[in-house]
Amino acid sequence: MAPIRYKRTQGVALIMAILITSLVSIAAVAMITQQQLEIRRTQNILHFDQAYVYVLGAETWARSALVTQDKEPATDAYPSENNVNDIIGKPIAEEIKQSGLDIGGINGIITDASASFPLNMLVDDQGDKNNSYWGVFDALLSSTFENHDFQNLQYLVLDWIDKGDSVSSGGGAEDNDYLNLAAPNRPYRTANRPISSVSELRLVMAMSKDSANIKNDYAALVHPNFNPLNAVSLDDIEKQPLVNALPRSAGEKITININTAPSAVLKALVDYVDPQLANGDQIVSDLVDRRKQSPLTNAKEDFTDVIKSALGPRPPGPANQLTDQQRRYDQQIERLTALQDMLAVTSEYFYLTAHSKIGDTDVMLISLLHRKDGKVTTVRRGIGVI
Repeated sequence: MAPIRYKRTQGVALIMAILITSLVSIAAVAMITQQQLEIRRTQNILHFDQAYVYVLGAETWARSALVTQDKEPATDAYPSENNVNDIIGKPIAEEIKQSGLDIGGINGIITDASASFPLNMLVDDQGDKNNSYWGVFDALLSSTFENHDFQNLQYLVLDWIDKGDSVSSGGGAEDNDYLNLAAPNRPYRTANRPISSVSELRLVMAMSKDSANIKNDYAALVHPNFNPLNAVSLDDIEKQPLVNALPRSAGEKITININTAPSAVLKALVDYVDPQLANGDQIVSDLVDRRKQSPLTNAKEDFTDVIKSALGPRPPGPANQLTDQQRRYDQQIERLTALQDMLAVTSEYFYLTAHSKIGDTDVMLISLLHRKDGKVTTVRRGIGVI
């Protein structure tokens, strides 16, 4: 009987040896896999840090370039406040190639942030409606959404920014409307402060009755697919966002650069003065053609005076009573005067869009730069966010 017991014991020992070997193999594979994951994770972190340092370096370069070129207006794509020659973009870096694990590159571009309509100018220093800028915004929406109802968007945006809690009579919305949003929307309050990013318009759009129209409105105004890195000529102006969220200080006016503004924004400026101006489209077309030849040097002479000439002389009428034609003409001149304060041929604000790729890691940095009195500061920066 002893041999039988020996064979059974030998079989159990063999099974135990196989089981232990399997457990050791599983543990070894798990440790090796975890080690590989940790190595890859560490590599990704290092690559991200390296790529982020590169784009921060591009930002430093951009600030330095704007200051340096500020002193050399003859060769400056973005000159000082006293010189003109602004264009849409200027490449800031050649591709950088490195060896080893750091294989990758960097490229970037400076674009004009003052080319679009400044949403934060819809209210004045007291947080109340700014009638002149609001009129331009209303004209911009009317032309942009000419083929469909834009759900009183201008009033919704105004109520989102202004400080008051009263709903605009034209169809706006305040806290009570947002707090009573039905599912699947979550209730929230209006900002009642300047917009920090144009992406906030997605919240305003939630008030639209047509949910399918929300994205259309946002895309039509913001052009989220616009890639500044591909915007290297004046022809790319038309692809830019139509609105911006530039910050404003008390007493400060954010102007629109007519050298870099898209045609839709220029058309809104003309329509603000007179939406029925017979040759309004021709004025915009001529301006676009002229700035392709050389940058405009005077907003009044190159734009507002042209509009005034198109209006013609003041209609005649009785000396003791204004006619409807005279009242309309006086209103046009009043709007034209207000328009002159909104326009410029140079810019203070610029976007730097820098892209760096190290290994399989991509980093896109968008920084808002402010140039004033010979100094360039970073107002804000974001990863892929304007």
